[in-house]
Amino acid sequence: LASSPFTLRTQRSKEPRFTSLVGRRERTCCSKSYSESSLFALFYGDLIMLLVQQVRPYEKRRGDTERLRDRWLKKLGAELKECRRLDLNIMVNRFRTITRSFKRIPRTDTPKQRIALVGELYTKYCSIGNWDMVRFIEENGCESFTNGLSWYVIYYIDAQLVRLREIAALGYRAAGLMLERIQ
Repeated sequence: LASSPFTLRTQRSKEPRFTSLVGRRERTCCSKSYSESSLFALFYGDLIMLLVQQVRPYEKRRGDTERLRDRWLKKLGAELKECRRLDLNIMVNRFRTITRSFKRIPRTDTPKQRIALVGELYTKYCSIGNWDMVRFIEENGCESFTNGLSWYVIYYIDAQLVRLREIAALGYRAAGLMLERIQ
């Protein structure tokens, strides 16, 4: 935890609070908001990954997609670290804004073969685990596709429904429906 930008601080008769050590001012984020922030980060990360993979192979000026991605990651990262703007309506509106910003990147109309990466998590999402396969696919004139990590969460929830009693399964069903709507 020493290398983490967050430290866990407990207070008497209160829930644990996470304190951000980033920047000059100390910001706190209660554990409930920290959990929400993690969920929001999951969906923002999925959206940005999907948009980058759809736009980067077609961009006219090399590097435009990377610069836009980095700008959004910096902006969203700062908000999520401080547990700010954790509202579903804001997130949905932000999805539209992010999508519009990627849509503005000039692209070519050349059709490209779309290749999906499949397999376990490390192979799909880690460039070390897949030997930077996304770059390789794009450098060879194709478009890569990797489904979002939130899809695994929904898959896990769905897989648990067959093992649970009816009452316990209701919670999983509700969470799964909410996640599917956000997707």
